Amino acid sequence: RGIAMHVAAMNPPYNKAADVPADFIAKEKEIELAKMPEKDKNKPADILEKIIAGKVSKIINEVTLYGQPYVLNTDQSVEAAVKAAGADVIGFQRLVVGEGIEKVVEDYAAEVAKAMAV
Repeated sequence: RGIAMHVAAMNPPYNKAADVPADFIAKEKEIELAKMPEKDKNKPADILEKIIAGKVSKIINEVTLYGQPYVLNTDQSVEAAVKAAGADVIGFQRLVVGEGIEKVVEDYAAEVAKAMAV
């Protein structure tokens, strides 16, 4: 029940790090490289890769259920809470009230003009 509350509150798009698409990770690596100051870009390639990998790892933790801090106990991750309970989350689906309902956009000015024309 606590994990369901966490999913409802935090809305993670992915369950585990293995579920994050490779193109998402590649895009995040490009973004992190572009955000780096020029002095850091001149570092050796292996050091640069470690810096970017650390930043991308942090982002992956933010977008995965297992990587996020647990809402009911922020001192531990969701993964630690699930393992402590002797469970495993194999997937989840979040439902939102009203999601999927087509909303009619009304143009009141056009309605008034149409009424005046009659």
